[in-house]
Order: sequence, then structure tokens, then C-alpha cells
Amino acid sequence: MVDVRSWSWWREEKLLIWIGALGICLGILTGILYFIIGNEIPPNGELKKPLTFLLAFGFFTWTTAAFLPFTKWSDKQRIFFRWSMTVYILYSYLTELGLTLFGYDPRFASGNNYASTMGLIFGFISVFMIVNYLWLFIHFLRPSTKGKYPYVVVAIRYALLISLIGFSSGIWMGVLSGRYSQEANLMVLHFLGFHGFQAIPIIGALLTLSKQMKTSLLHLGGISWFMATICMVIKSVLGESLFHLDLFLIGAIGFLGIWVYAMLRSFILWKRSNHNNISAKDRKVEF
Repeated sequence: MVDVRSWSWWREEKLLIWIGALGICLGILTGILYFIIGNEIPPNGELKKPLTFLLAFGFFTWTTAAFLPFTKWSDKQRIFFRWSMTVYILYSYLTELGLTLFGYDPRFASGNNYASTMGLIFGFISVFMIVNYLWLFIHFLRPSTKGKYPYVVVAIRYALLISLIGFSSGIWMGVLSGRYSQEANLMVLHFLGFHGFQAIPIIGALLTLSKQMKTSLLHLGGISWFMATICMVIKSVLGESLFHLDLFLIGAIGFLGIWVYAMLRSFILWKRSNHNNISAKDRKVEF
């Protein structure tokens, strides 16, 4: 039985946790190398790319490990997802860091057959990874997955939906062989898509731990982050720069502000709950 109030549920997926930790450690080592030798590795390598990728993907893997105990999958299904993701992630680490150290852009490698082949495989790996997360998303749409912690599961649904937009932006960049669509930097959309993966579950976890029945607050946070992402999708399709002030940029900022409100409100409810629990224990001791 999953218990969200105990960290034991998070340790059920030890392999993915170690894989995530590996990514974070490699990201830190890449950061150290960045400060020693600088960013550029001729002819086309840039250390800042694997630096941000490894750190972000490490935390993304940890979040995935946190989601899996809430599934209703059979042991075989979880084993398949776990090991397929392990292969995908380790290859992504190898390609992202390895090609950069040899001076190639891992996503848009050219001029070397080995680098181009590894980059092409990296693209296929990304597609298979999207299929895995689409499978996970569809599974969490089943009513039976809500179980004992409906807030957490609803938050996971929002997170997976938004992450699919993040994956799609990655494919978009691959098709364009770059991160710009006219003036639009697609990395902004990529950022919103993947960090929504952590942003929404934070609210679900805080509300669950506070034992507050605030469904509207959870939906407010989830919908606001989703709408902020959609605003950036429209700006990207139009090819507009992030700094071009228009209704979509104002909308994205406004929706993110609403998410901040929902998150802070959830945090306050959690803190009050902890304070009330401590006060109740103190009164019991005094009595």
C-alpha cells in the first residue's frame, strides 16, 4: 500500500532513482568542467547544453520514479516501463555528454557518420520515450488509479499532459534542426512543458499532506500552468520572440502568477496543518 506521508513509496523505484542521481552527478561534473575550460568545444560542442540537460533529466527521472508507485500496473508492466526507460535515459546521457565532449551537437550532429548515427538514434529514442509517457498518461486517466490519494493522481494527470507538450517541442526542434522557429525560442516551451512535471504534483502533495479538501485549488494550479504553456505554444507557432509583448505573453505571465498563488496557498494550508498537529500533541501531553 502506497503511503504518501512516508518516503518509502519514493524508494520503490530504486533503479530509476539511481539513474536520476547519475544524471544530476554528471550534470554537476559538467558544470565544473564548464568553469574550468569554458563553454565551447570545437567544432560544435557546447557544454551548457549537456549541463542543463543532465540536471533537468535527472530530476525528471526522479519525478517519474515518484509517480510509478501510484499506478495500478502489474509487475510485468512496471518492469517493462522501468527497464525501457533505463535504456532510453542511459543512452540519452551517453549521447548528450559524449558527443558534446567530442565537439558535436548531440541533437543536430553533422559532419561525422558516427555522431550523425548516434544523433539519429537519439531522435528515435525520444519518440519511444514519448510513447512510454503517453501510455503512462492514458493509464492514469482510468478512474481506478485515484485510490487513496486522488489529489496526487489528478496532479499527475496534469503533469503528464503538460509533459507531452514538452516532448512535442523537442520533436519540433529536431525537425527544425535548431531551437528557433523564426524568432521563437522553443526552449521556453520545452521548459514549461517539462517543469510542469514537478510544478503540479507539488500542489497535489501539499494538499494531500494537509488533509485539506481543496479540489478547486488543485485544478486552479493545473489549469493555470497548462494555459501558460498553451500561450507559449501559440507564440511559438506564430514565430514570435519571447520578449515581444502581446496578449499571449501577458496571458502566460498571468497564468503562471495564478499557479504561484495556488502553490503558496497549498503550502500555507500544509504549514497550518503541521502547526495544528503539533499543538494538539502539546495539549495532549499537558493534559
